[in-house]
Amino acid sequence: MFFSKKVIATAALFLGFALQAQAHAGVTPALGVSGSFVRKNVQRPSAAKPCGKIDIAGNIDTSTPISVGANGSFTATITNFNLGVDGSREVTAQVDPTGTGSNFQPATVVQNGDRRSKSFSSQQLVVQLPAGMTCSGGASQSKCLVSFKSVSGFGNCVVVQNAGGNDAAGAAGTAAAAGDDTDGTASAAGDDAADTTAAAGTGAADSTATAGNGAAATATATEAQAASKTQAQVKQTRNVKAVIGCPLDLSSVISKTGLPALNGTSTYRGGLDENRDRSSHMPRAANCASGDSLARLTYLPGPALTNNFSMASTEWPGIPQDVRSRTLPIRDLDMHFFEAGNCNDPLIVLLHGFPELAYSWRKVIAPLARQGQGYYVVAPDLRGFGRTKPKDSSAPGRARPVAFEDDVRPYQTVNLVHDVVALVFALGHKTAACVMGHDAGSTVAGYCAIIRPELFQSVVFMSTPFTGPPDLPFDVAAAGGPGPPTAIFPATLVEGALATLSPPRKHYMLYYSTPKANDDMWHPPQGLHAFFRGYYHLKSADSVGDVEPHPIRPSAVGIGSLPHYYVMPRDATMAQIAHTGSPPPKEVEAKSARWLPDEELAVYAREYGRTGFQGGLNRYRAVTDPALADELRLFAGRKIEVATMYVSGRMDWGVYQNPGAIDKMQNETCTDMGDRGFRLISDAGHWIQQEQPEKLMGELSRFLTRGS
Repeated sequence: MFFSKKVIATAALFLGFALQAQAHAGVTPALGVSGSFVRKNVQRPSAAKPCGKIDIAGNIDTSTPISVGANGSFTATITNFNLGVDGSREVTAQVDPTGTGSNFQPATVVQNGDRRSKSFSSQQLVVQLPAGMTCSGGASQSKCLVSFKSVSGFGNCVVVQNAGGNDAAGAAGTAAAAGDDTDGTASAAGDDAADTTAAAGTGAADSTATAGNGAAATATATEAQAASKTQAQVKQTRNVKAVIGCPLDLSSVISKTGLPALNGTSTYRGGLDENRDRSSHMPRAANCASGDSLARLTYLPGPALTNNFSMASTEWPGIPQDVRSRTLPIRDLDMHFFEAGNCNDPLIVLLHGFPELAYSWRKVIAPLARQGQGYYVVAPDLRGFGRTKPKDSSAPGRARPVAFEDDVRPYQTVNLVHDVVALVFALGHKTAACVMGHDAGSTVAGYCAIIRPELFQSVVFMSTPFTGPPDLPFDVAAAGGPGPPTAIFPATLVEGALATLSPPRKHYMLYYSTPKANDDMWHPPQGLHAFFRGYYHLKSADSVGDVEPHPIRPSAVGIGSLPHYYVMPRDATMAQIAHTGSPPPKEVEAKSARWLPDEELAVYAREYGRTGFQGGLNRYRAVTDPALADELRLFAGRKIEVATMYVSGRMDWGVYQNPGAIDKMQNETCTDMGDRGFRLISDAGHWIQQEQPEKLMGELSRFLTRGS
């Protein structure tokens, strides 16, 4: 039989496609695969079938499990069978603690593979499970399913297992019974130190300084010595009384319950009882001394020996020991936040900017809590950022990263204010002594005071001036028409004129509102860590040259004179802008690493590597799209009449990026600001709370003292 060359070529082409359909990349040891992993074992995970076509129930107990480490992380291997993006080794991960395949939630890929594979090889993936998660699947009740999906849409599931098998399940059963402060029975977990907590409270959060309700807390000794088998080497759980939002006095609880003292590598973890958490937020006890909710405290054993221990968190480097991390159900979200201080003290709410996180406030949360007679300070990851996720397991932002095509309306400014108001009430407060916002968070803070002035008793704006709601056309007949359009950020109205400059330019807010911005920053050629280093350096005092930021003319030429991270070359991406600003290694060591060391910078790369940027970028779409921003005209003419301060770095061009904004804020929008409420801090750029936290605290202390 003879075939034409054309037929043979076509057949070869289809054969190539057929092979590619089964190729791409897979993660091992894989669910349902015994022996060597080959290209046909690669699956195509989907929302309906996160493990592809593999029978989960029939394979979870026969597949090789990966052991989860004491810090909740594990390592797997990814191997590619194609090249380029088609064989990408860059993945996202989801974990199902039940092992059934029906309860997946995002996990953090701490160490990822290459986005474009240049060779047929393998890489190590390091994955962090959600804080406080305990695996309960399989016959041993100690296994989780983890679903991996590459950027090309291929992957598979693996099985991971708690260290110590089903010890965690036995300990959890011991902790389930409600009781008084000393109620509970020791549960032997074997000779090895277990790495899971028996307290799986609602939203159990990250490693923190003290064991607040719903938060996981870990205290680890600095020295370890050999020890004989004693009570200190047995995992034990106790039920204790506590108040939502209040820190747990660990030393006192240890003494009252008869649990072993902290020693060697021993740890304590705690979490609110799941059955009582959702109904116990209010009314809360009159003070933190009396408990109204059941919490579980679990002792995890280690060798014996010293009470000299540190509360430092490896997950959140730079977080002080008296700052706690937890999650609460807020509207349609599970909102993550950091907190410090006594929950009965006056409340201060801190709202971060972009591309930032609640973590950006790490240097001022604890000092703020110690001001005056004391404050309860809370810094949330806002909607679309960090560890805050929708409650709905199928919603964008939880089931997968937010995409440009997803509904942008939840990110409108009024809805973001609604989130903050709901958080205040969920914390058991009916007023907030102050709301402070940095960068894009400044706009949200301003509208908090505009919309709910009786709730927010004072406001601090950082870096981005707040000019109030956009105007409505006034006395149209006398004016001969509605007049020119207005915008929240008037500089965005000159986009057409910026395009006519030589060279042509574009406004960064409008670039942030385009479909390509997310991928440009999420997958920069230089890598996320280098992107953040360059971007943060560019906008800091370390990068500014001889020209100090100053007012600019309200024209395309004036606005076009701003640095490129505000007014960009027409064809540039923000990743390219950040790359041009990346300092040489010696300059990093001498300058920016002093206020943003690599281990802290890595937190931003880790969190944004997991979520992408679109959730934060949607805030820009909501204020630059006239249809989405029109809701703010409802508040046209409203002023802020509570005590107000604006503070920024003297080397921050953000002060002047919108010509006339400072004058309008001081003289029209805010009735209680004036010159005394306008402060510029030397040796600081845009990231004021990170670059110069001590100087910032001096200004905030003065403002809060004035308010009291």
